Amino acid sequence: MKKRIAISLIVFMLIIHLAACDGHSNSVASSGHSELYSVANVSVPFVTGNYDWEQVEIVEKDSYGRIMFKYRSISTMLSDYCGSYLYALVVCQMYDKDYSYYYDNDSFIYLRENGSTSDEDVQRLKDWNDWGKPINQSKMRYVKNSFNDVPKNIAENVKNNISAYDK
Repeated sequence: MKKRIAISLIVFMLIIHLAACDGHSNSVASSGHSELYSVANVSVPFVTGNYDWEQVEIVEKDSYGRIMFKYRSISTMLSDYCGSYLYALVVCQMYDKDYSYYYDNDSFIYLRENGSTSDEDVQRLKDWNDWGKPINQSKMRYVKNSFNDVPKNIAENVKNNISAYDK
């Protein structure tokens, strides 16, 4: 009898533990979207770069392959804003196995604390990013797709952007 109670208690505790650990189920890391993670980390100020806790949700794709996605980041820098979460709507112009491409300074808008925004703001983001139009590579910047070395990606991105302006 004691053995059955002990086993039942262990099973119950295991179930409670597994249910409580669901915080990572829709994290960027579990989604496998290193391309979206990389774009958000170099283009959206105050993103922390914690791929285990940050979340991504694809909202829409256009006919040229652009991806609009919601990004939620834990931000200690903005603890009085959005209850320590930062929400952004971000556009990735395109990506390949190594790099993601985006329009510098025009690739995101911040969202309200509940992750929402107005239709006008979404349309403005689409207009800035040539939504539904052919890809314009002359406006794009790039970043290496990676869940690792976020500071290295940011430094590489700054170097690439400066080099692009020197041409």
